Amino acid sequence: MSKFKSILALTKKTAGSFLFLAGLCAASTAQTKLPRPDHIVIVIEENKGFQQIMDTEDAVYLQSLIKQGASLTNMHAFHHPSQANYYELFSGSSQGIKGDGCPKERLAALSLGGLLNAKSNGDTKLSFAGYAENRPSEEDLKLPFKKFCDKFHHGSTLFAVKHTPWLGFKDSFALTFDSSEFDKLFSDNQDSPKADELPTVAMVIPNLISDMHNKIPDDHAAILAGSEWLEKHLKSYVAWAQTHNSLLIVTWDEDQHHGFLWRPVATKPPKNRIPTIFVGPMVKPCYKSDKQYTHHDLLRTIEAMYSLQPIGASASASVIDDIWKTDIAADGSFPCPPNAGAAPAKGKKDKDKHKSKPSASN
Repeated sequence: MSKFKSILALTKKTAGSFLFLAGLCAASTAQTKLPRPDHIVIVIEENKGFQQIMDTEDAVYLQSLIKQGASLTNMHAFHHPSQANYYELFSGSSQGIKGDGCPKERLAALSLGGLLNAKSNGDTKLSFAGYAENRPSEEDLKLPFKKFCDKFHHGSTLFAVKHTPWLGFKDSFALTFDSSEFDKLFSDNQDSPKADELPTVAMVIPNLISDMHNKIPDDHAAILAGSEWLEKHLKSYVAWAQTHNSLLIVTWDEDQHHGFLWRPVATKPPKNRIPTIFVGPMVKPCYKSDKQYTHHDLLRTIEAMYSLQPIGASASASVIDDIWKTDIAADGSFPCPPNAGAAPAKGKKDKDKHKSKPSASN
């Protein structure tokens, strides 16, 4: 009996030690210090898988962003086709949307845009705005939502409402600008007096020609065109952000395996793997994270940065915590590791590259 009590006591002591260590680990995770950017610009591109982007070495500006910042190599979307993924990122839920059809009305659910516009933090009021290339006129934006959505939903113009999720929510649709208004904020790579007009978080959406979706003659041409668009419209912001505590996030709605447009599909990791790139002074350069993340984790990270309440499934999502600068060199820089950003080895190209045929944008 005494031997049994000794073993039991030892077991309890060992278990207690494990629980203590687990508590320390949990506390460490919970206390991960996130940066608080003055501004975040999120660009959402279309229908390209992770390896497609990494292997397009002649997309010069896109590759420069990858080398300047951190890439999530295990990032995943939830749906095919596109629209539900935009809603997942913006509200933590598909909101019941399946496929690319028009919702009947604007949603009363909470969205990231609504949370930001309603939140004051100390003396600073947070804000959101969406910038969409070839945005419809003010007259069109005043139409009842279903009528507006039907008019601009299926690629009859270069603008697609299904790619602008803030327009689907009552708490965020009011602040909608053409992407040309974003360009005016950054006239060059130096300080711009108009930069103060930039909201805390902005979504910038390219039009259907420039969003990297399937394009004649092939996917490679689409990626090159998208890379050139990023350079034209974001280069000045990226340079400005480096000295103004601001962040660029480039992500994708879904990978290239979108299947049949008439048959919506829900996906789980490891399927639907997409690129996501972070660039800013608070980001580790030349860094690749292999942690598994999703659009919900990206939303949760932005919420945590600004002390916003988690919405939808983001409440149970993880914060992206491994791409931020923690190891600073003596000169104050974060040095790139040897061979960082090197071209991928030959023979390891995505076997599915260039196989998808041009199709209607989804």
